[in-house]
Order: sequence, then C-alpha cells, then structure tokens
Amino acid sequence: MSQRVNIQYSIKLDELADEVKRLLEKVQTNLETLSAGDIAVGGNLLSLETLRGITQHREDLAEIDHRLLDVMNIVSGYISFHTNETYNTQREQVVQQTSQDPTPTQTLETLEDKLQLFRTSLEDNHEVPHQG
Repeated sequence: MSQRVNIQYSIKLDELADEVKRLLEKVQTNLETLSAGDIAVGGNLLSLETLRGITQHREDLAEIDHRLLDVMNIVSGYISFHTNETYNTQREQVVQQTSQDPTPTQTLETLEDKLQLFRTSLEDNHEVPHQG
C-alpha cells in the first residue's frame, strides 16, 4: 500500500463545490474500475493469484475510503464554518440589541420621572392623590 501525506491548500469559497464534485467523481471512477475488475483469475480460487487480487481490491477500497474521508472533512468544515458564521452574526445582533436596551437604573429613573410628571399634572388640576 502506498504512503499517504496530508496537504492543505486554500481555494475560493465559490470554488469549493466544484472541488468536492471533482473528488467525488474520482471516487466514482475508482469504484467503477474496481467493480469491473475480477478478484480471482482462473479456475483455482485457492491460489496466490486470488490472494493478490483480494489484496489489491482491499488497497483500492482503502484509497476510496481515504478520499471519502477527505470529502467528508471538507463538507464538515464548510458546514461548521457556516454554522459559526450564523451564530456569530446572531450573537452580534443580540449584543447590539442588549447594548441599546436601558439598564435597570435607567428604567427606574424613567419611571420615577413619569410618576413625578403624573403627580405634577394632578397637583396642577388640584387633585392630589391620597398616599397611604
């Protein structure tokens, strides 16, 4: 089995779907090639040729599995990116809304001001409410 190495490179976000498609098409081609091949050649299934065929198919399947794992990681990263982006946008909106909301002290002061205005308007009309 050949050695593998992880690489990392960047592409534009709008090219990501095409890259995933390219990788999946390669997987599909490998699967078609694999399914078209014979594992055992000849009449004797208990032979070295059968063993070599099985080994080669297993290596080919491992290669396909690695490529599918790569695609899965790409798609998972993309979904995570969008999920975090949406979360951060919503969080920023909540922070902005919260920063615009009055504090409890400001709310109490506003209520006291309104109560004072109400009392003043009643006094102006000579209707002082009974406080008890």
